[in-house]
Amino acid sequence: MVEAAISPTCATPGKTAGVYCSVCDEVLAAPIEIPATNQHNVVIDSPVVPTCQPGRTAGSHCSTCGEILETPSPIAPPYSHYTVTDLAVEPTCTTPGYTKGYHCDRCKEVLLAQEEIPPTGVHIPTVIPGLAPTCAEGGYTDKTVCATCNGVLENSHELAATGDHNVVTDHRVEATCTSVGYTQGSHCTACNQAIVAQELIPVLEHTYQNDACIHCDNLRPSEGLHMILNEDNASYSVYGIGTCTDQKVIIPSTYNGMPVTRIAKRAFADRKYIAEIIIPNTVTHIEESAFRNALNLNSITIPTSVEFIDFGCFYGCKNLKSVHISDLDAWCNTTFVGVDATPLYYGAVLYLNGEPVTDLSQLKTTTRIKTYTFSSYRHLKEAILPEGVDTVEKRAFWMAFGLKRVVLPSSITTIEEYAFSDCTNLEEVVFDGCIVTA
Repeated sequence: MVEAAISPTCATPGKTAGVYCSVCDEVLAAPIEIPATNQHNVVIDSPVVPTCQPGRTAGSHCSTCGEILETPSPIAPPYSHYTVTDLAVEPTCTTPGYTKGYHCDRCKEVLLAQEEIPPTGVHIPTVIPGLAPTCAEGGYTDKTVCATCNGVLENSHELAATGDHNVVTDHRVEATCTSVGYTQGSHCTACNQAIVAQELIPVLEHTYQNDACIHCDNLRPSEGLHMILNEDNASYSVYGIGTCTDQKVIIPSTYNGMPVTRIAKRAFADRKYIAEIIIPNTVTHIEESAFRNALNLNSITIPTSVEFIDFGCFYGCKNLKSVHISDLDAWCNTTFVGVDATPLYYGAVLYLNGEPVTDLSQLKTTTRIKTYTFSSYRHLKEAILPEGVDTVEKRAFWMAFGLKRVVLPSSITTIEEYAFSDCTNLEEVVFDGCIVTA
């Protein structure tokens, strides 16, 4: 059997391998001792910089036998401890607290250890209000919790609905010729349930005298106009004159219970016997050439609801003398697609609530004067634009031959091309205190 060799170290001898019989233990090859090497495996011990704790110089030792080869020298601490207070923490009902202590912020040595204070076990009750039940919905009682740990001290429990309604009367509303009415009813103010449902009373018929209703002043609408249902299936358009032969055409605001919102393309084109058209305050769009070549049309009423008038609408309406509106801001917000989309093209007078418009003093909320708004309007003498107007679009006052004076507000930022083109009688423009004269 072979006895393993042992390598020598710096401090201990080794030996060569030996051989002996595993049966009789006779040594067949004796191991030979190998002297210690006396060669240490040197490791440098790093110096320690002193703070409020002592330091030391560098040293060394053998990593094999542990012998100190160079003993480090102590270095006295140059500082005292930098004492920091560890604040006391009050215990709560569920968490421990701690007494005040101290430690050094440099070396982290604990100078006075904090001692743990057991939890108090005393809760601070706080009430979360419950919800009172109503006639239709249940409620729940108050709930008590600890304000510190949020633990539930007393849980809430559900309360059944009372079933007792707080009934109030819904008074009867009489129907008129412009609005529906309702029968008397009642409901619960708590749950809004109808106790006695109100029933709708239909709109009453108008009572006309001299073509005006004696109750609401609505004009008697023309009969026989050709109506078509719009794509939304919720409104109608005036498609044509139909069987109507009225010289004064009063377009109805509703048809088959739905609003009339549009005047279709060429609806009244070439109708030479029409002298006046009154448009209801439900119409928003007047489409292309709607009144084209209505040669004897001399008066038209355009409501505030109209937002869009397409090109050629008033082409050939050379006898149109008066255009009636009720809101100048709404007029300025209307989109005119082309100069012959405006009814002012052939020299008609624009009347605001019965008074001819010769200046813009009635503007209140307008921020921009749109294209063609006052184009060809010969009766406008002065255009004092109010503060808030920031844009005058192209051709807004084109060929306003009667315009003599323009005052621009400090809010103006944009005047587009040809905005005042061909205003041949314009004498004075005022802006930011500066006056420019022709």
